[in-house]
Formats: sequence, C-alpha cells, structure tokens
Amino acid sequence: MRRSCASPPPLAAGTQIGNDRLYADFGARRLLTRVEVSADRRTATVFYLEPLPGGSRIRVTFASDGLQDAGGGPVDGDGDGAPGGTRTLSFLTAPVA
Repeated sequence: MRRSCASPPPLAAGTQIGNDRLYADFGARRLLTRVEVSADRRTATVFYLEPLPGGSRIRVTFASDGLQDAGGGPVDGDGDGAPGGTRTLSFLTAPVA
C-alpha cells in the first residue's frame, strides 16, 4: 500500500495560533512557550521560553477546532479525516546528572 505524502493546505490568511491552541505541559503545569506560524502558513512551531526539566515527559497539544485552511475548509488537526480535533504528542527529555 502506498500512502500519499501530500502536505495539507496552508492555514487561512491572518490565522493566529496562540498558546490556547498549541501548548506544552509538564505534569499539571503549562510551560512558557511562544508559537510562530511559518510564512507559508503550513507549519506552526513551539519555542520553549524556559529550560525543559531533565528526565521528564513533555506533552505538546494542538487543538484545531474552528481553524480554517486557505480554501475555507476546516483544519483536521488530529488527522482522523473529520474537521477539528486535538492532537497530542509527548517526548522524554534527557536525564541530567
């Protein structure tokens, strides 16, 4: 089976993604971050504004409900084929001795 590698359409012009939609947390606390949308509006990047704790699981969440793409269609943020949704990923930071 061959999967399509087509990238999703860009976000609608003027779309802002803030820390209410794309954020990182550790335990019960949200980390201080800044979100930037790329010039082509196809990528949003989280920049950490504080050191990440060593040896910890960091969770990053993207809530896409209500976002539109450049064609006026809804964004499928969790990739399930339905409009909207929330995608969460996590990663471990390296332990510090």
